[in-house]
Amino acid sequence: MLANYAEANKYLDLTKVGFANNDDASDEIDAADSVIRSNLFDVFGDVVYTWEYTPGTGQVQAPDAVTERAAMWMAALRYAKVYSEETLDENSWSARLFAMVNDWFGKLRTGEVTIPGITSGIAFSEDDFWPNSTDVDPSTGISNRKFTMSMEL
Repeated sequence: MLANYAEANKYLDLTKVGFANNDDASDEIDAADSVIRSNLFDVFGDVVYTWEYTPGTGQVQAPDAVTERAAMWMAALRYAKVYSEETLDENSWSARLFAMVNDWFGKLRTGEVTIPGITSGIAFSEDDFWPNSTDVDPSTGISNRKFTMSMEL
């Protein structure tokens, strides 16, 4: 869990809609956790699976910026759910929350924003896509690829 119900309630008008507790917010917690972690995995790699709002053994405190975005996503989901029962029109507040989080994801990917103290954990090389070596054995002039499209060994 990257954020709890109280964090998400900061983005909701509690006179109209809100979360009573983490059990009430369980669907939104699960959905936000999945979306946030999968988007952050693109930038930070496996470390995102060690982040928790309340860390246990082998886990670390989720960065504040991540908790904030998870809470925004949870609030947007709840707001959209509640108001979709009353009207088919898209709710502008939930749409803005979704847009703010998605904008943040884009800025993280381009390096326009960072999470203080956290560095990118993804660095792809040719080895990550093995066997695509284009090296040629100088003595034979034959590619060192292990497999080809013709499935020759």
